[in-house]
Amino acid sequence: VTVLEELTRLEFAESTDLFRIGYRLDPVGEQTRLTFTFELTRIDFFMRPFEKLIRIAIQDGAGRVVRNIKGLVEREPAQPNGVANA
Repeated sequence: VTVLEELTRLEFAESTDLFRIGYRLDPVGEQTRLTFTFELTRIDFFMRPFEKLIRIAIQDGAGRVVRNIKGLVEREPAQPNGVANA
């Protein structure tokens, strides 16, 4: 974790700083906008021909992550007995 601003921003860096990932939460009226960022900080020479494919795979994975976070956030909270409202 490289940045942690409670309820607004969270950023991670890969241990050798190959890439960085960030999530930002911004209020928009009664809703919240979740913004995902990915920065490929360096790419090895032999991987350069595949850079576009790498970026496409990252974007696809990012979309799934954001949808999963959205689903978790929008879930009904569990009751004290651990069961969500039905």
